[in-house]
Amino acid sequence: MSEDTALRAHLEDIERDTSTMQRLHQRATRLAEIRKSYESSGNDERAEQLQWEISVLFFTRMNLGPLRDGSRVAIWDDQLIIPDKGLDYLEKRVKETHNPIHRSIYADFLWKRGRGSIVETVRPSTPVYCYCRNGF
Repeated sequence: MSEDTALRAHLEDIERDTSTMQRLHQRATRLAEIRKSYESSGNDERAEQLQWEISVLFFTRMNLGPLRDGSRVAIWDDQLIIPDKGLDYLEKRVKETHNPIHRSIYADFLWKRGRGSIVETVRPSTPVYCYCRNGF
């Protein structure tokens, strides 16, 4: 098995993991390990793409604010800066991922960044996001 094939297999494992028990920082940490491997192998573009996902997951974990019902919701401000090409990549990820946790977190981030075209993609994941958010 080539290194690239092994890295893709690890990414597929993360994509299949829809457990609400795994915290966002654990997902981000697993992605960071894979990102380092891509970076070491000279695939800087893929490493950069994974870094955008890692940043959104880590920043979400650090900025979960309480709602009146005791649940939590992601809060982002201008501290997390992702360039337009990164936002384009995250839009692509929202559309292609089958993982409801990733889809909802990335879509929420994009929506709050003024990427209104993603709203139609967000709607199917909204009930899943509401169900999952308390697990994070």
